[in-house]
Amino acid sequence: MQITTKNSRLRTSFSYQALFFPCAFLFIIIASSFAQAKSSKQLSSFEYYLKLQQRAHQELKASRPDIDDATASIEPEPINYETISNINTSTEEVVEITKDRAPYIPGNKQFPMMKTKPIGIIAIIIDDIGNQEALDMRAANLPGAVTLAVLPHTPYSKSVAQFAYEQSKDVMLHAPMESKHHRRLGEGALTQNLSKEEFELVLQDSINSIPHVIGVNNHMGSLLTQNDEAMNWVMQVVQKNNLFFVDSRTTPNSVAGQLARQYSIPTLSRHVFLDNEQTQEYVDQAFQKTLKISRKTGFALAIGHPYPSTVSYLEKAIPKLAEQGYQLVPVSYVLTQKMQTASTQELNIHNQEQNTQLEEQNTSTQNQNTRVQNPDNSLAKK
Repeated sequence: MQITTKNSRLRTSFSYQALFFPCAFLFIIIASSFAQAKSSKQLSSFEYYLKLQQRAHQELKASRPDIDDATASIEPEPINYETISNINTSTEEVVEITKDRAPYIPGNKQFPMMKTKPIGIIAIIIDDIGNQEALDMRAANLPGAVTLAVLPHTPYSKSVAQFAYEQSKDVMLHAPMESKHHRRLGEGALTQNLSKEEFELVLQDSINSIPHVIGVNNHMGSLLTQNDEAMNWVMQVVQKNNLFFVDSRTTPNSVAGQLARQYSIPTLSRHVFLDNEQTQEYVDQAFQKTLKISRKTGFALAIGHPYPSTVSYLEKAIPKLAEQGYQLVPVSYVLTQKMQTASTQELNIHNQEQNTQLEEQNTSTQNQNTRVQNPDNSLAKK
């Protein structure tokens, strides 16, 4: 009986072994085929991406008669094959690209870092993108890591956002918010008379309307950004979409930054408006103020608009920043560094607490050993 049981176990073992090798071989073939299919998909995505970039560049040349041929013929930056992914190849229309919105951490946002430590780091956001094709495209084609904040549901929001992304620039939603002066906001307006459900639907629709959005800042909003309830709703949607938030600070009483931090949303606040007056002289003064703040504090965030005076000034000023010792970075880069610093600080605090606990345990153990070795002394002290 024992021999029969043993033989049946051997037969079962052999049958499992016989099944294992064919199954393993089949698994290897399937995995290999999947890898090849994935590789070919990435290649076709890259080819499609390049085609879109070339088309956008041709449209840029056609839409910028005010720029000379030398400037308009600047070719797009080289693309890293390894960073191209999640591109919808089912259609050739730029506006139909499936949005591959990413967290605030930069994806394929490449920009040259200085070899030496900069005397100051600055970020520049250009607001109000989407209504003026020629000026918007000039802003999107500014040299360096300028960030674009795009108004939702505007005529050129999708095409300019797509082009800016292809130029390795951060793209944000410039969310229209109610102001004290009750100025016209356009489609996508967030106001205090909306219910929570309406408010969230409007904001989510605005986020979905712009490709490659990784953050949000407020358009106007001197009234709404003071409203705790409304800004809580904003932060809930921002958090849900894994975006960052920049407070444009259109009022000193804004609660946006404070609430963003409460929701653990990466956040920054504006330091300087570049163009409250649309003159080269004013823009220069504001730009120099931005540089001064960055020298003093290490970082400054400036916000400008696609005005002819602003864009013309930045086209000349940005290329000189590196030789002057300043580093221009995307907004997402600054937030990434802040998060890394915060994580490092939390880790150091955690390690310090652990070390303190170990020291206390060691001290307690040593005291116990001392009492065991010298019972008379310990009794005498009591």
